[in-house]
Amino acid sequence: MSHRHDPTLPVEAFETPDAGFMAAAGAFLAAVLVAAVLTVAAAVGASVASVLGGVSTAATVGVIAGGVASSFVAGLPERIGRRSQRLVLPFVPAVVLVGIAAIALAVPAIPALVALGAGIGAGLTLLGAFAIATMSRTRYARAMTPDEPTASVLWLKPNQDRRWFALGALWIAGYAALIVATGEFSAGNTILHVLVWGVFALYRGLELRLRLGKTGRDGRLARIFDPDRLLDLTDRWLPELRVHEAGLAVVRPMQRRFVPWTTVADVRLTAEELVIERPRRFDLRCDRTTIDDAERLFDRIESARTNREIADALTIRNA
Repeated sequence: MSHRHDPTLPVEAFETPDAGFMAAAGAFLAAVLVAAVLTVAAAVGASVASVLGGVSTAATVGVIAGGVASSFVAGLPERIGRRSQRLVLPFVPAVVLVGIAAIALAVPAIPALVALGAGIGAGLTLLGAFAIATMSRTRYARAMTPDEPTASVLWLKPNQDRRWFALGALWIAGYAALIVATGEFSAGNTILHVLVWGVFALYRGLELRLRLGKTGRDGRLARIFDPDRLLDLTDRWLPELRVHEAGLAVVRPMQRRFVPWTTVADVRLTAEELVIERPRRFDLRCDRTTIDDAERLFDRIESARTNREIADALTIRNA
């Protein structure tokens, strides 16, 4: 039986949160206070002037208090990002507000404005919660992977190009079926919306198909589109899988996530994909065609896992 333990936060992580996180904490607290003001004001039937004054005061107090309070907790974003249970906490106010809105809609005695105020507040707090969770997860990942990666690869899930093609086709076909069923075209904005998202999905599928090498550079599509330009655009937005001493880092353009070796049960390399199995979690799967040297990457991952297991065993023995 393995006796591996979760990697601990490095000492460097226990520092005052950066200005970006303090600003996000202030904005989050401001959103919570504004949501409370809107809900209470709707319940008591406050005047417009009172609502505007309350919202202004709540926003000001929240921004200042949230930023200052977060600065007193060393390593706060890293502590939040370490545990998935803590990442859920910022979403609690939004869930409570959604519950209040649902109750207000279900009980006729409660003014409908309460549901509106709670709904708007839920939207505001939800945006703040996403910001806090994303920044915390990213800062924790950076704290756990200060070393240079021993290997890295663009992470592209198998058959992802087909999924985008199917999404685009379903989007456009669904709207076409609606037209046939009703016999009417919708407003121009709706048509534009459908076409834009449908064409975008098809275009995204084309990008990924070229990235996977399923379309030759001398084929018909290559003569219409510029493969090099499409590949460059695709690579900018594809996540990257990096191998570190403490675990894996999934790096996206706007965020990153840390996957410790303690959560990895097995690593398999098949003819089609690289599979990183994680019990009770989603497996990480990467299309093998995007990996230049799959065998080398597999060896680096296995070597890092083995070294970590040895280090953990020595730590437990010396404890």
